[in-house]
Amino acid sequence: MMRTPSKPPASVEKREYVRVPTAIPSTLSVLADQIALACVVTDLSASGAGVQFDEPAPPAERICRLEISWFGVFEGITTRDGGTSAGVRFLIGEAERLHLLAKLAKFVEVGLSPATDDDFLEIANPKLLLKLSSGQHHFCEVLNISLRGVLLKTDMRPPMGELVKVGSMYGRVEAHQAEGLGITFVSAALASERLALAL
Repeated sequence: MMRTPSKPPASVEKREYVRVPTAIPSTLSVLADQIALACVVTDLSASGAGVQFDEPAPPAERICRLEISWFGVFEGITTRDGGTSAGVRFLIGEAERLHLLAKLAKFVEVGLSPATDDDFLEIANPKLLLKLSSGQHHFCEVLNISLRGVLLKTDMRPPMGELVKVGSMYGRVEAHQAEGLGITFVSAALASERLALAL
């Protein structure tokens, strides 16, 4: 039986650093209503997505299909009825979940570009380069990841709140967990003002 790793750092309303702005073009199709709505994905993990619309979001508890640029197409159920934002809880198997985790790791590592290809995905035990402000750097196994944060398997325990670089993104150490290090992604603009030149 596969061990389920801990979640990436939980959301906290007031933070010293803003979240990484993310807006991935997507299309959400509500199957019963036979409608397709243009939207952007503002958060993504192996269990679901946060979605923003220019019009009222579809009701909760609708079976849907979410097509996310480069990441793929995912079956799911809408959540959070009301306003112009919604959530989608994915209905995917373990193989699809692992593939999505690998794509999230690749997104954090290099971003999205025409050169980003499935052929270069490391599905089993994806790794990301962690750089500390001290200049130390290590490749760490990804235990869990979303567009908001990552849990890395490592024995390193930099101070809480320290700014680090994970792949191509900046983050702040938010949790020391038994299996590794919880890091929340932050705005590159704000991080660059405070990071040592070693990063």
